Amino acid sequence: MDVENSIDEENKKIDEENKKIDEYNRKVDKYNEELQKICSEISPELVMSINGSYRRGVASSGDIDVLITGPPDKNEILRKTLIETLKSKGIVKEV
Repeated sequence: MDVENSIDEENKKIDEENKKIDEYNRKVDKYNEELQKICSEISPELVMSINGSYRRGVASSGDIDVLITGPPDKNEILRKTLIETLKSKGIVKEV
């Protein structure tokens, strides 16, 4: 294999990896929109962000890491409400 073919193969691998990252990001972006909507419907005091592999730009992951915060005095009730809502919508399977 000559250098030019080697470079072409490497570029193809990079293109495929970039496509995987883009596809994964689109999927997670949809979850982000839905989770933001659900959180704001439960309470405008809930703040949600997607973290983990998504923020690091990894091409795929078996899960989505989410950080959700709210006021300490309402934390327990908001957490329970959020979990039940996510379960009822089929977004969360188990906690």
